[in-house]
Amino acid sequence: DEVHMLTVQAFNALLKILEEPPEHLLFILATTEAHKVPATILSRCQRFSFKRILPQDIVGRLRFVAEQEKIDLTEDGAALLARLADGALRDALSLLDQCAAAGGTVSAEMVLSVLGLAGNLKTAELMEHVLRRDAESALVLLDELYVSGKDVGAILGELSALNRDMLLQKTAPRGGEALLSGGYDPATLKRLGKDVSAARLTHIASTLQKAAAELYFSTNRRTDAELCLLRLCDETLSGDLTALTSRVERLEEGGAAVAAAPAKKAEPPAPKREEKREASKEVKKEAVPIEEKTAEPAPPVKEEKNAAAEEKTEAPASAQAGAFSPQALIEACKGQLPPMYRAFLSMCGVSAEDDALTLIAPDESVKDRLDSDRVREVFAEEAKRVLGRSMRVLLRTGEVPKTSQQDNWNALMDFGGKFDNIEIK
Repeated sequence: DEVHMLTVQAFNALLKILEEPPEHLLFILATTEAHKVPATILSRCQRFSFKRILPQDIVGRLRFVAEQEKIDLTEDGAALLARLADGALRDALSLLDQCAAAGGTVSAEMVLSVLGLAGNLKTAELMEHVLRRDAESALVLLDELYVSGKDVGAILGELSALNRDMLLQKTAPRGGEALLSGGYDPATLKRLGKDVSAARLTHIASTLQKAAAELYFSTNRRTDAELCLLRLCDETLSGDLTALTSRVERLEEGGAAVAAAPAKKAEPPAPKREEKREASKEVKKEAVPIEEKTAEPAPPVKEEKNAAAEEKTEAPASAQAGAFSPQALIEACKGQLPPMYRAFLSMCGVSAEDDALTLIAPDESVKDRLDSDRVREVFAEEAKRVLGRSMRVLLRTGEVPKTSQQDNWNALMDFGGKFDNIEIK
C-alpha cells in the first residue's frame, strides 16, 4: 500500500524481482499518486485505476448491510452517509458502524450529532446571512460560534467548503455531483444558491481563500474573520475591481428604480420634493466658497446678491442639517478612513442637530470600534465642508435611521462625480 513512498534505492532493488518473478509470487502495488512511481516499475505492471463510487450505489450497499446486520437505517440517513463517504465505500461502512454503535435509529439528524457535524447547519445559516448581505446577523452568529469554542479559521474553512459546493452545483449541475463534499444535501445547496450569480460565488471563494491564508500571520484572528465577513456582505469594501463593479451595479439598480418611480405617481410632481431639491442645490453651491475663504473674518455668504441665498444662509441649524444626505456624508468619510473603519461605518447612521453631528452605531461593539479621534476629525471636517460651520461630533448607540432610496441614489451620484471618466447626465 502507498508504494509511491518507496525510495529510489528500494525501487531499484524491487525492479530485479519484478523482471523475473517466481511463479508462486504475486505483487499488488497500491497507490493514490501513481505519477510518483518510476516508469520502469509501471511498465512491468498491469494497471487498474479505481474511481469513486457514486452516492446512489453507496446508498444501495449501505441499506443491504443495514438489513443484514439488523440496523434501523433511514433513507435520509443512508443518503447523508453516502455523501460524507466522498465516493469511498469503506469510509461509508465505517461511518455506519460508528452511528450504529450509538444505538437507535440511524437518521440524518443522528448522523450529524454522532459525527459532530451539527455545525454544518450553523455554517449554512451563516452563508444565508452573507448572501442576504445581512452583516449584523453574520457578525452575531460568528460571535456565537466563537464563544462556543469554534476556531475562526475552521469557520471560514467550512464556509469555503459550502461555497465550493454551491459553485459546483451552479456551474456543473449534472457532472459536478460526484465532486461535492457531501456535507450538505442538494435541497440546501439549491435553496442557498437560487438567486446568487456564479460571479458572486467566485468572489466569495477568492475572498475566503485569501482571508484563510492571511490568518496564519494575523495578530488578531477574530478581527480578520469579522472583516472578511463584512467584505463578503458588502463587496464595495474590497477596494478592488469587484468593489467598483458592485458600485456600478447598485448605481444601475438605483437609477432604474428612480426612473420608474414617477410613473406610479400623479403627473404633477409634489412641490415639497422640488423645494427640497432646490434647497439641496443652493446649499451645495454655497459650500464651495465657504470652504475656500474660511480664513476671512466675515462669512462671504452675505456678499451673495441673491436674497434667497441669504435667507438660506441665515436659516436655523436644524433646517440646514436636513438639507444634506447622511448617506452621502458617510460615503465621503469612508474614502478618508482606513478599511477597518469603513466596514463598520456601513452599519451606522448620522443625524445633525444644532451644532452637534451624531454618529449612531447599532450596538456597543460597533461603537467601540469607531471610538477614535481620527473618525471624529474626519466627520468634523466633512460636516464643516458641507454645512459651512464647525460642529461637535458625538458617538452613541441606538436604532440606526433607515436611509431612503433617494438618499442612496444621491450618495452614488456624488461618488460617481469624483471620477473624470464618469459622465453623469
